[in-house]
Amino acid sequence: MILRSVELESFGRFRDQTVEFRRGMNLVIGPNEAGKSTIAEAVPAGLFGTDRLERFKPWGRNVCSAVLFFEGQGRTIQVKRNLITDEVELVEKDGLYHILSQFSGKVPLRGRGASCRE
Repeated sequence: MILRSVELESFGRFRDQTVEFRRGMNLVIGPNEAGKSTIAEAVPAGLFGTDRLERFKPWGRNVCSAVLFFEGQGRTIQVKRNLITDEVELVEKDGLYHILSQFSGKVPLRGRGASCRE
């Protein structure tokens, strides 16, 4: 599976922005404080959560989320995480965009908690 895109609804300095990746090597360049490291840190934060929420949560906003899109073997997987509430939605689709599996629940940073549903 390869990472195809990252959607940042409200993550660090980004508001409703999508970063798309192509097959092969992708190079992210820009001046200091352009958001290169923030994009790189959005990937593990979207997958696993973060204990550095204050670094990415925009001041004065109660929203901080990332959506990751993966593609491979005729399937797509979308992982959406609200970093404030630890709510995660995972949707796997086939090549015709039919839903193969779906998960929704709370997944805390340090692993499975009492509030986690499968």
